[in-house]
Amino acid sequence: MANDLNLCVFIGRLGRDVEIKYLESGTSVSNFSIAVNSKYKDNETTTWINLVAWGKLSEICSDYLGKGDQVQVTCRYQTRQYEDKEGNKRYNHEFVVQSMQMLGGGSSSGSSGDDNDDYQASDEDVNTEIPF
Repeated sequence: MANDLNLCVFIGRLGRDVEIKYLESGTSVSNFSIAVNSKYKDNETTTWINLVAWGKLSEICSDYLGKGDQVQVTCRYQTRQYEDKEGNKRYNHEFVVQSMQMLGGGSSSGSSGDDNDDYQASDEDVNTEIPF
């Protein structure tokens, strides 16, 4: 089907600092997760969203985001298949960040202080290599 749409937007707070690694090619990849709260009547739930960012956007996330920071991310959903040490098929569900906006109000001292910094990934920042 042409023009498929795979777009997700989340607002949440980081549960831990951003983890950054570099591939042999020199491309950076960052992993982090955010807590997204939702409320229906008197029932409130928290969902953890696993995020991955590539290239320059990965470095920006690593440099400026920390545990407790609130962000808005626009992502695409992907599933990766791999084999564990015992040879079993496993699946990793994650969201690839395409843009990120810092919303402020976080507890990280590494924040730039600007409440509305917006960053977008370029096409060359998005990679399909398995980093871990």
